Amino acid sequence: MNVKLVFLKGNKILLQLLSILILISTLASCAKPKPTPAVYAEWLVTHQTLKERNKTPTYTIDAQYPEIHSYPNTASAQALNKLIHEYVSTSIQNFKDHDHAPRNTPELDDYPNGMHINAFHLTYNYHQLKTRGHTLISVRLESTLQYLGESTRQHRFVSFNYDMNHNTLLNLDALFKPDADYLNVLATKCQKRLSERLTGGMYWMPYDPSYTSAYPQNFKIWNLGKNGLAITFQEYQITPYTDKATVIVLSYSSLRSILADNSPLRGYAYNIY
Repeated sequence: MNVKLVFLKGNKILLQLLSILILISTLASCAKPKPTPAVYAEWLVTHQTLKERNKTPTYTIDAQYPEIHSYPNTASAQALNKLIHEYVSTSIQNFKDHDHAPRNTPELDDYPNGMHINAFHLTYNYHQLKTRGHTLISVRLESTLQYLGESTRQHRFVSFNYDMNHNTLLNLDALFKPDADYLNVLATKCQKRLSERLTGGMYWMPYDPSYTSAYPQNFKIWNLGKNGLAITFQEYQITPYTDKATVIVLSYSSLRSILADNSPLRGYAYNIY
């Protein structure tokens, strides 16, 4: 009985001491509030898949796209996911609305292999860059469309570049100084790189340089990667279909002179993260 009494008294004293410590801590925090530190959420990506098979009309859909998650969930993740989902949904609906009927021959068996299906296929590339005050997520979606009776497939690209910390969809011109004439710089660098590829025998036909000239529509598909700024030129834009899309990667260090002072890429250009 005496042992039990001592044990109970010991517990009571510990509880009293704990209450006093909590009270002191609370009073101290109220008397001298500390500034809230900046919290940079970790953004995770999950692989989403959508498959559909239809008999009338006959088509197949196989879509793979990223979905961004964070803890706690942020408005920027929701905004980027909305952009991606809307593009995927619109692309699939446009494919479904296409006339999938056979073109010249009523019998599907009469078509060569690879020409007897209607198919929509979507894949993606994803990069996440972290620099001072910025977490950048860059996504490129590639859709491949095959229509019944057509011997070639159509490839379409779109890109999204998002500053997650500032909840901002990045525009290409925002990365560079206002007076830098950045389009001319990009065009010159891309044309030089394409000429080198042609000299090296990478293309079986000369490319059309007019579609790499300094116009915004020629540089609308761009992405941010670890190795630099990637410019995607759609198939047929500058080279024949057989060469597919053309991607030119320009290192961030080669763009130092035209990057804006507040550009999120300056850290990568100067290897300061």
